[in-house]
Amino acid sequence: MKKIVIIVPYFGNLPENFNVFMNSCGRNENIDFIFISDNDLQIEFENISFWKMSFPEFRSIVQQAFDFPIALESPYKLCDYKPTYGKVLQNWIKDYDFWGYCDVDLIFGRIDHFVTEDVLQRYDQIYQYGHFMLYRNNELNNDRFMSDEGLNYKKVFTSNRIYFFDEKIMPSKFDLLKVPRYKERDFIDIDPWKFRMIDVCENDANRKAKTTLFEWENGNLFKCTYHKKTGMITKEEYLYIHFQKKKNGR
Repeated sequence: MKKIVIIVPYFGNLPENFNVFMNSCGRNENIDFIFISDNDLQIEFENISFWKMSFPEFRSIVQQAFDFPIALESPYKLCDYKPTYGKVLQNWIKDYDFWGYCDVDLIFGRIDHFVTEDVLQRYDQIYQYGHFMLYRNNELNNDRFMSDEGLNYKKVFTSNRIYFFDEKIMPSKFDLLKVPRYKERDFIDIDPWKFRMIDVCENDANRKAKTTLFEWENGNLFKCTYHKKTGMITKEEYLYIHFQKKKNGR
């Protein structure tokens, strides 16, 4: 399998479910993760590296990739800079075929069950949501965020406004450039405004017709569904479950 690295900067107080998230990363043994944080993390997995640094130190690394003063006053603004990591951190990730990023409010299943060799061979950008995306690691692809197509990156990087450059702008840039990207929705997205754990991808009629629970077992993630009308139980595998604003999946 091609070599993949996922970059995870996180500054400030860790969320309650961070150890669960980290454990799911560690179970993807053939994919490397780099955690960058000002916290003291205890790493027990060989595929996870930890770089301890402050947010100002990381901001300085990002600034070095640009010849103009960037606006990066808070960690939340990093959502606009995620697509730059291939350029910003190239000296550290040059030996990988693909690089990517993800949020920490999720639990991974088996990434390689979905990001297959065929997908890696065919696409330069994989997935389109800021909670998990991958990019082919070469100079041409890493510089595509600077393309004149779509919103200008300098406008984004010189403003304190949040543009969600990662998931709102980058996919459209790739489409305008006619670069192949993988658009499948292989994840579960939990509705943050409901008490129960409900997948926002399902409409109300489907939700009422069945009962659903989610299972993580030995690194594999499943949606298990009881269909009330037929009495049948189905089990589908997913790449990850995204909790958005929920705590500990509640």
